[in-house]
Amino acid sequence: MLACYDGVELGPQYVAFDLETTGLDYSRDSIIEIGAVRFTRDGIVGTYETLVNPRRSVPPPVQTLCGITDEMLKDAPPIEVVAADFEMFMAGSILVGHNICGFDIPVLDAQGIRHPMEAYDTQRIAALVLPATGQYGLADMATHFGIEFPVHHRALADAEASRALLLSLFERSLELPSEVLGQIAQWLTPTAFPWRGFFREAWELSAGRTQTRRPMLREPNGRDLRPLKPNTEEIPVPVDEPACILASAAQRPDVFPEFDDRAEQKEMLEAVAEALNNGQRLMVEAGTGVGKSMAYLIPAACQAKANSSRVVISTSTINLQEQLAKKDVPALQALMPGELLACQLKGRRNYLCLRRFEALRAEAALADEEAYLASRILVWLGETETGDRAELRLSPQEEMIWPRISADRAECTSNNSPFVVDGTCFLLRARKRADASHIVVVNHALLLSDIGTGGRVVPPYQHVVIDEAHHLEDEATRQFGFSCRGKDLDLLLDRCDGIAPALDKALRTAPVMLDARQDMASLASSVREAVRAGRPRVGELLNALSAFLS
Repeated sequence: MLACYDGVELGPQYVAFDLETTGLDYSRDSIIEIGAVRFTRDGIVGTYETLVNPRRSVPPPVQTLCGITDEMLKDAPPIEVVAADFEMFMAGSILVGHNICGFDIPVLDAQGIRHPMEAYDTQRIAALVLPATGQYGLADMATHFGIEFPVHHRALADAEASRALLLSLFERSLELPSEVLGQIAQWLTPTAFPWRGFFREAWELSAGRTQTRRPMLREPNGRDLRPLKPNTEEIPVPVDEPACILASAAQRPDVFPEFDDRAEQKEMLEAVAEALNNGQRLMVEAGTGVGKSMAYLIPAACQAKANSSRVVISTSTINLQEQLAKKDVPALQALMPGELLACQLKGRRNYLCLRRFEALRAEAALADEEAYLASRILVWLGETETGDRAELRLSPQEEMIWPRISADRAECTSNNSPFVVDGTCFLLRARKRADASHIVVVNHALLLSDIGTGGRVVPPYQHVVIDEAHHLEDEATRQFGFSCRGKDLDLLLDRCDGIAPALDKALRTAPVMLDARQDMASLASSVREAVRAGRPRVGELLNALSAFLS
């Protein structure tokens, strides 16, 4: 429906709405409040607000969350009375709301309330327009766009916030290149997403605007991509140098708001500095609260900078790896004099392969979730420097699609990939950043993979710090070992036992010389005999292993 005033079209009309209910089971719980705002892109047309008597008591947690009590609802109209008025208010509009496709619309369906089918779910749209934001709650989005949202969990206030959010998402989408909006509209139009029309509308709006828009692909930053050239002879670093840098943290409340002078941390820092100077191995057991990260990061950074060399920091958990890369290392860089270059390096499967993504874009038709992920990535390409999947916070459905477009086992070279040639390949960028960095943060799996491949994964390093070292043995077992159960051996023997009849069947019609046919049949028969002789021996082996382990 198009709104008109004095014969002038104002564009489509939308109804932003929100429901408060007695619970989160839309098939069983009841509506207790409806709030809605009818609007165009130029202003508000009208509002609708009502309490609804659910004919049941409202659970105390819901009363606390919404501030809606049983007393407030006792004289409110029931849903049967409210439904017709709300249906009339929604008629001819595009519905708008936060997670309405996941909750509010199913509630309307369960209550038998008729509604328009086109629905702009601002949560799903926000995850596409802002692919690397990570937090897409209504309050998070209101904070991101500076939308006033003083009252939460009341229907009309939430509806008004959704209205303002939709308009903000339109404005943000118009900053995208027109060809990006056009590609997304093309991908999403055949899908079943009720909000798919948002991007066609944004694309059409962009056609009438002339403004500077960002590039489709963020260009690599070449400033920090010069490889380090380590000193021929390593220069020792006086122990008091990292100690002074640690002490200076007390004068930087902007970086360390709760800095505490800890004797254990200073002791560990000095031990690490001496071990680095002397090329020694050092094992430290540091309890919680010691501040071990800065105790090894500061001397490692001093050593690397003094010698134009590289120190690798390896962790077991993703949480610690992210903490080091995004919190501790930036704090260290703020303390260090001069420029300290650092990066996080991950396994190949974590990086987007642009060549594979281009192949996905060229496919004639995409499944709905493929189209959604491809659209998110297309927007993200203009923002990301790393191509690291962690920035996208993939859903379980997207995780299943990611291997098709990741750099894992992607044999890209200058002969088959233009992205390698022009330097935009994300894996190539990551390795160049690592080549230029004093501090490289990896995980144990990548460190061990580098060892297993003879140093082809991580750039050459002079020192390594293994944090969470108690997990290293388990990871090494996973990397360099294998597991085999009794039923795995039985399955292998069954497959070998099936070779002879399968081969005999195939040879009946195959154009094979008689001598070759006899030789193959003889070999197949030998395999079958070996299997029959081997089965009891496998049982003996398993029994012996079980007794040994016991």
